[in-house]
Amino acid sequence: MQERPIADLVDALRGNGVTIEYQKDNGCPPLLITGAGFPGGRIELAASISSQYVSSILIAAPYATTPVELVLVGNVVSLPYITMTIKLMAKFGVVVTQDTEGVYHIPNDGGYINPTVRMRPTQACTVPYPWFNPIQPGSTWFYHGSNLA
Repeated sequence: MQERPIADLVDALRGNGVTIEYQKDNGCPPLLITGAGFPGGRIELAASISSQYVSSILIAAPYATTPVELVLVGNVVSLPYITMTIKLMAKFGVVVTQDTEGVYHIPNDGGYINPTVRMRPTQACTVPYPWFNPIQPGSTWFYHGSNLA
């Protein structure tokens, strides 16, 4: 991770008022993020490098102080992964809307809800990390498929 450039994501978050400092001078982790909340509002993000940056803002946006308008700049890479993130967010109660290409609106009206039934593919590599949370009381998991390797 210490060699993975994340300057586009850091620049977008800094532009939104988040205080972030690189611990090394190379545009890569580790970072020092001063906790003052996630302001929300309009965020412009270069989306030509990684869809993971887009997904990270999408996933965090419901907890922003104000609703988020995420504007993707440049040629968007890996649109299927962005779409997958948005669909998964909807399953957890956050509906992302899009009025024009590359402009997403994410509400901040309470965050995610814990569905009582969840389905999960049997191959862990097909599920984004944030959704690998422990089973919570009152929820049911449904595993489909037979490939547990």
